[in-house]
Amino acid sequence: MVKIFRSRWVGVVTFAFVAFVSVFSFSLLSGKGVDAQTSFVQSILACTDSDGGTDYNVKGTVNFKNPSNGSRAEESDFCLPADGKKIGYVAEYYCNSSGAIRIDHKCPNGCKDGACIQDQPESTCIDTDGGKDYYTAGRVNTVNKIGDTVDSGAYFDTCDRDTLVERYCTSATDSVSLAEGHLCLNGCKDGACIAETPSGEEEEKEEPEDRTEQIKQIQELITGIGGMDRVIRGVNVIEKTFKTLAKQGVDTPSDLSETIARAKEINPEIVKFKNSKAENVTDEEAGTLTDNMNEMCGISSTLEDFGNRVPQFLQLGAKMKQASADLKKAKSDVVRAAKVATRSKFDISDKAEELNGAVDALKTTLDDVGASTDFDEKDYKINEFYDQFQRIYDTIGVINALQNTSKAKVEWTRRVKLNSSTISLLSKKAELDTSELVAKNDEIKAKVDELGVTLVKKPIDRYEIKLVFEDLKSLNTEFIYIADQLSGINSALPKVKVAKFDTSQFKKTGAFSQFCEPQE
Repeated sequence: MVKIFRSRWVGVVTFAFVAFVSVFSFSLLSGKGVDAQTSFVQSILACTDSDGGTDYNVKGTVNFKNPSNGSRAEESDFCLPADGKKIGYVAEYYCNSSGAIRIDHKCPNGCKDGACIQDQPESTCIDTDGGKDYYTAGRVNTVNKIGDTVDSGAYFDTCDRDTLVERYCTSATDSVSLAEGHLCLNGCKDGACIAETPSGEEEEKEEPEDRTEQIKQIQELITGIGGMDRVIRGVNVIEKTFKTLAKQGVDTPSDLSETIARAKEINPEIVKFKNSKAENVTDEEAGTLTDNMNEMCGISSTLEDFGNRVPQFLQLGAKMKQASADLKKAKSDVVRAAKVATRSKFDISDKAEELNGAVDALKTTLDDVGASTDFDEKDYKINEFYDQFQRIYDTIGVINALQNTSKAKVEWTRRVKLNSSTISLLSKKAELDTSELVAKNDEIKAKVDELGVTLVKKPIDRYEIKLVFEDLKSLNTEFIYIADQLSGINSALPKVKVAKFDTSQFKKTGAFSQFCEPQE
């Protein structure tokens, strides 16, 4: 148990002595200025305090004589560090008969610039046990001031069987409080863990039984460590997988990176107890081990979630790799098609400009895919890339069709038959309505018949032929979109090969699983 002693200042400077010093200094130094008078007072007084004593609302400076060598020294009031246990305390210096004395005073509204804050801050949080003190029952008071309205609340440390629900502040000036579960090795009572029997005091009769139960709990901890090997192997596997994905432009999610780093940090602190005897593990070590094991349980669950998603990341990485190759192919095909369009007798030079602009936009989309760090955004952008890619090849298809119209008519007649086969396959699936697909394919067939009539006209109307081919491409794109909606796939996306990934390697097993998910 930690005992806290608070110093109290004793001894005062008598009124008679102060009066003497005041009169004497004034009569002796009259006319020589305030600085000279102050210097004189300090020279004859053992200690002076600029804020007149223990004034916690004013930052003061104490000037005192060092008793060891007679030299003068100064100490100023200051706020204690916010990361310590004395959150919101001011270190107040004042004088007594022996020189300068310091007292740590709790400021009701917090501390700033060496003095207590007199006005209520916008947000405060005060923890009576000074933070995460598992052996002291505490209360967290939060106050959130908005305009003239004050919303306050009090939250107490409580026991849930042998688990302490410890309340603490996120910071001294934040109105938010958090709760943390902590397993008490000696049990929990009245909002605090039961501490060991202090040395020198008579042990209670049931103490040996309590220690036996404690050793049993520690042994369960040690047994659970053995099953953690699988978790660490999973950490190494998933880290290696994402290093490979990084080469394909898929970044490791930030929360996964943090999880991997934390697992590597606490793993040595856990496994060092793997071969320990339970009775040799101290209560403090057991408490730390419990906290680390509980955290590793959470890490394991996070890895399991990401492990199940790894195939999606691999699929995205393969698409991005394929997209880079497809962009090069599109650039090459666009150059050839643009030359054909410029020289065509059908006056389609505008198609050359359209293709050049489209391939530039295609490159921009792929750059956006690489720049994004969000998985869903990357996946969306890669789909957009292949939609643009498909439109480029639709335009190239129109240009190529105009180079050999008779051959193109044969190809479109064949396409109508292929569409009919697609409709037949989809209609066999339960509850799929293919009537819209049938209607769209009938439009394509009618347009192919129109093409045949146009081709035999004399003289040939080149503009009309161009429009028919463009209509055919547009109608078939609509047909593909409807078919994709019915089948649940995007046929524009590349069919990439992805290495198999065993997601079961991240599942918790054995004693570690039992520790993470104890049975009631």
